Amino acid sequence: MTFPPLRLGAVSGERNSVWPIWAALLSLLLLAFSAVSAKAQTVDNAKVAVVQRYFDAWNSGDIAALRATLAPSVEYFNTSNETVKAGVDAVTEVPVLLSGMMPDRKLTLLGAPVANGDQVAVQWSFKATHPSGVKGQGPVTFRGASFFRIEQGRIVWIGDYYNHATLERQLAR
Repeated sequence: MTFPPLRLGAVSGERNSVWPIWAALLSLLLLAFSAVSAKAQTVDNAKVAVVQRYFDAWNSGDIAALRATLAPSVEYFNTSNETVKAGVDAVTEVPVLLSGMMPDRKLTLLGAPVANGDQVAVQWSFKATHPSGVKGQGPVTFRGASFFRIEQGRIVWIGDYYNHATLERQLAR
């Protein structure tokens, strides 16, 4: 099937009857792309929602809710561990430890998460009162990024990346 050439104006008094056909085809094409984009966005939003529940549970200290976002065989990489650990307990040990040391600790997302396929990436900042409780000590603050892989509505992989030396330096004050 070949299409007649697109002519934007009448030539020698001819009427351009091709233009409405091209306009209709272009409209259908745009509708098709927007439908595909909406479906991709819906899939990504579901994965982003899992990650948002993870951060909400982490910040509130609700370990049961945190565990509910994780697949039983979740793998966890944290730059301070320098190795991949497996299992739900490997993920929950960090927020459990920090909630005892710094009950007001909070991870704040910096910008919107980025989702692609089964992966979600977020940049965050951490802030908490220094665990010494000494007035004037200043808060513990640092930034990092986390990468998640989601399968069947649960997190199967987490990678946390931040400068651990910054955290250690602030805790040593």
